[in-house]
Amino acid sequence: MPSEKEISDIVEVILLQSRNPIFLDSSILNTTSGKEKSNFEEIETLAKLSVELEKFTVVNFNLNSEDSIPSPPQSINFITLIEFNYPDSSKYFTLADTTYIQYQNDNSQNFAYLGNYLNQLNITEPIRSNEITEPQYGLSVPIFSNDKKTAYVEVTYHCNGLCSEAFGYILVKENNAWKIAKKKLIWIS
Repeated sequence: MPSEKEISDIVEVILLQSRNPIFLDSSILNTTSGKEKSNFEEIETLAKLSVELEKFTVVNFNLNSEDSIPSPPQSINFITLIEFNYPDSSKYFTLADTTYIQYQNDNSQNFAYLGNYLNQLNITEPIRSNEITEPQYGLSVPIFSNDKKTAYVEVTYHCNGLCSEAFGYILVKENNAWKIAKKKLIWIS
């Protein structure tokens, strides 16, 4: 299973490079190497972040099935992970990863981020869909490839209206450091 440090390292890359308004002092983002602008630039107020990462289960490993089975809540369809391989034919997740992903499904636990930036974040309790009164972000526990050189994290933004969305991030480990390789809109309301 991935270690707490591996999970925290990935969370920190997402926190710093996704450019979301969650740091109490936004100047911390100016000192990082991430050059990507926030997708949420229209949000002028500081949003809260739940440091309790949500465990998602990967479902629907049968890529040959013609039946489109809807994914249950708190899940990620394996086809979503495979779709990150296109259109540039990158190989982030493959069928060879399914056994290890199923192992993570069965053995991973929820995780609370307690890393280096905890005191600099505008944190809140875990998101409850019917209790949202102000903008809030949440992250999923990372899902790792068999070789632990690729990871998937989903970042959700919840608001009080039709402005919620989720982005999936593929991270790759190069030279002992994680970096965001690809980002994709997963859903929007």
